[in-house]
Formats: sequence, structure tokens, C-alpha cells
Amino acid sequence: MPFKRSRQIFVEYRDKVTKTTPTQNRTYTMTHSDETGDLFVTIGLIYADDMTYEIQDQVYLRFTPLADKWILLGEVLIDSEDFEGNKQVRYDIFKRKMPLALQAIYTADKAFFDAYPELKDAPILIRFKSTDSKYDKLYDYGSIGNYTTFQRYRPF
Repeated sequence: MPFKRSRQIFVEYRDKVTKTTPTQNRTYTMTHSDETGDLFVTIGLIYADDMTYEIQDQVYLRFTPLADKWILLGEVLIDSEDFEGNKQVRYDIFKRKMPLALQAIYTADKAFFDAYPELKDAPILIRFKSTDSKYDKLYDYGSIGNYTTFQRYRPF
């Protein structure tokens, strides 16, 4: 029986972002490996497009000021004009796996949230982007503080 590696979260900081600064425009790009189930979270000032390709299961999230508080505004791509796959399947996967993606992002940047505990109350709004209005929706995922426990999961 071959050795089975446990799933891990790998974190990369870019653009002079540190474990505790800055908040404004702090972005998260989360991708995963279909082969190992490992999760990769890149934290920077811009999305890590070099870590993704157009139709992949990446989650983008960014701290954005709104009035006098911070929100986490994100998006996932369900389909595009050239997409030939099953939109419903991708939509269902993102709906089912989004809490795990948010747990991975929280876990990857735990030092930041520990340094600024008030940001654990930041609301999360994620747009599911689609060419089909049935799937093109904005969802409220509560606050990032609801995703403090990383659990074992099945890969995307």
C-alpha cells in the first residue's frame, strides 16, 4: 500500500505583506492540488494569478473598507464564455466546499487575525461569477471568525 500524504496548507506572502500588515488590499488567493488535496494560500496586495488558470477552483478574497469597517469581498469563477464543463457541478462544489476554503484562509493567516482580533468579525461576501444568472449570485458567509477551526476534508 503506497504512503498517503496528509493534506496540508502552504502559505506564501508576497508584495511586502507580512504576517501582521497591511490590512488594506490584503488579498488571499486559495488554490489546491487535485492530486494531494494540499491547499495553497497566497497572501499579498494583488491576486496571485500566476498560481491559477482561468477555470480552476480558486477562491479570491480581499479586505475592503466599507463605511467604518472592513469586509472580506471575494469571488469564485463558475464559468466563462469558453467554459465547456458542467456549471451546476462547479456551483455545487463551491457551495459545499466554501467553508473549508474559508477555514484554510483563516488558518493560513491566523497570526494576522490574532494580531487584529476585531477583524474576526469582518463579514464575508463572495460572488459566484457565471454567465448564467442562475449561478451568478452574491453570498453572505457570515464572518471570518466563524471559520477558526480547520478540519479534515475531502479534496475539491
